[in-house]
Amino acid sequence: MSMSRRKAMFLAMLGGGVLPASLLAQDPARRSNSGRLRSASLDEEDRPKAKMKADDPLDAEADFEPPKNKPKRRDTGTDSPAPEDFPAEAGRNWKDWDITPYTTLASSKIQPQTAMLDWIFRRTGSAPWHDDKISVLSASRTRIKAFHTAKVLAQVDEIVDRFINSVADLIQLRVRIIAAPDTRWRYTNFTRMQFVGTGGQGQRIWTLSPEESSLLINQLTQNASSKVLGDKTFKVLNGQSVTMDATVNIPYLGSLQRDNAVGLGFQPKTEQITEGVVLKMSPLLTFDDDAVDLAVELTANTVRSLHRTRVIAPREVGNNDASIDVPEVAGSRLDRPIKAWPLGKTLLISAGILPGILLPNKNGLWNLRLPGTVPSETELLLFIEGKALERTRTSRDDRER
Repeated sequence: MSMSRRKAMFLAMLGGGVLPASLLAQDPARRSNSGRLRSASLDEEDRPKAKMKADDPLDAEADFEPPKNKPKRRDTGTDSPAPEDFPAEAGRNWKDWDITPYTTLASSKIQPQTAMLDWIFRRTGSAPWHDDKISVLSASRTRIKAFHTAKVLAQVDEIVDRFINSVADLIQLRVRIIAAPDTRWRYTNFTRMQFVGTGGQGQRIWTLSPEESSLLINQLTQNASSKVLGDKTFKVLNGQSVTMDATVNIPYLGSLQRDNAVGLGFQPKTEQITEGVVLKMSPLLTFDDDAVDLAVELTANTVRSLHRTRVIAPREVGNNDASIDVPEVAGSRLDRPIKAWPLGKTLLISAGILPGILLPNKNGLWNLRLPGTVPSETELLLFIEGKALERTRTSRDDRER
């Protein structure tokens, strides 16, 4: 008992007399502050960072008051306000064009002026029409109206003139689609081709003379492993679009569906997936009328194989196992304008390697997909020939007289 009392007194002297209480964190103020600091640092490290929400640009514009010397835009309630009712914008002017000489030719089209707007956007880009200044581009069947800078208006004027005053109104396009067995056709033909450009997925574009194009096509078609997937000729109005579709539907078991028969439960459901080539083209003659700008939208895909997979299907009677297919698909996408393509040249587009696209022997010998019997290096090639046909109107000739 005495030893415990003596030990307690010694510890008390050691804690309070020899060592200051502040060094032992016994000071209330220091303890409180340090505790808060430690708590704050832990909270900042452990707590998820809160993301600062940016101001909504719509709210910012709604709260913004324009300067007094700048007129406010008035709502006229019409889609095409008259120039005198439209707010002034420094450096921007109105201009409109009569497009009836062109739209009367396209009487079978519901909205032929849409093609003109598409080509205007290809020429100017879309960004100049969506900046912080007022811009207008509208089109009816009779007129196109634009409100912009002199530079942009000149670009619009260029496109409209190529529609209205072209020497030829119809352009003939012949498209041949060939599936080459591999890429070795380049060996003797590569130096004869003039490189034009590339696509976003490694596609290649060249031009060839008609004679060299004929030799290459004959070389490819004489190969038993090559196949002509499509050969079609179109007559398209200058600036309008035409589509070539060379596709097939391949059935596969995509999912499960409930069968009406009692007790059978869910059964595999047959669905379809599209394989082949869809090519959309829009040619627009240049000022010299010996070349065209060709807008190309190419979509090609092949179903390389269907992977059979077992799943558990709810059933009241019978085996609960069912089989579905998981498609393995390879595709190629190309969307770009090809500028100043000479009409006397053949355009050659390589869409890349699409193994077995539209080929009947895609699965190889006895559908076993044995190496060497399955097409694995099929290259999709497109040959496009163009020709300007006789003009069907004389508006330019009448005006020049």
